[in-house]
Amino acid sequence: MANTPPKRPSGITGSSNIVKDVIEAVRALAEQAESFKEAAGDLPRSVSRGREFTLPGGARGVYGLSIRSGLAGNKPVVNEFGNVKMTNEGVVVSETREPLVDVFDEGGEILVVFELPGVAEADIAVELNGDVLALNAQGPRHRYESETLLPYPVDGESAQQNYENGYLQVRYFKAASPATEDDSAAGRDGNDDG
Repeated sequence: MANTPPKRPSGITGSSNIVKDVIEAVRALAEQAESFKEAAGDLPRSVSRGREFTLPGGARGVYGLSIRSGLAGNKPVVNEFGNVKMTNEGVVVSETREPLVDVFDEGGEILVVFELPGVAEADIAVELNGDVLALNAQGPRHRYESETLLPYPVDGESAQQNYENGYLQVRYFKAASPATEDDSAAGRDGNDDG
C-alpha cells in the first residue's frame, strides 16, 4: 500500500471536487477582474455574494466573496469569506468562519466593518497588533476569526466601536506620519527654517 490517497476532511468526500471547482472558478474570475477596470465607472463599487450549504455527512459550509472597485489605483479587491477553504490537501470545512470584512478610507479615518450574524456584542474581541486588526467572536451557533491588514497606520488609542444588527464597525484615526509631526512642530514653535 505504498500509494494510498490522502485522507479528505470528513463530511465532504463526495462533493469536494464540485466545491473545489467552484472555488477555482471564482478565483479565476477575480484574477480577470482587473481587465474590467476601464468599465468600473459603470459597475457597482461593491458586490458581495455568499452561500450556505450542507455537505454529505452534515457538515455546513459557507463560501462567498466580496469584490470592491474604486480603491487604490482602481484595482478591484477580492476577499473570500466563510468557512470553506482550498488547501494543498483539498477542500477544508472549518468550524470557524472568516467574516465578510470591508475597509473604508474616510479621509483622516479608517473604518472597518465586520458582518457577524449570530453573535452578541459581549462575545466579540477586537485587538490591534501594529497594522493588523484581529477579531475573535463566538456565539451559540457561530464562531468567527479574522485578521485584517489596515491600509494605513492608525492611532490605536482612537478606537471607536459600534455593534448593531450583526454589523461591527471599528473606526480609527489615521496615525500622523513622522513628516507631518515634524512639520506641525516646526510651525508651533515659529521655526520654519527647515
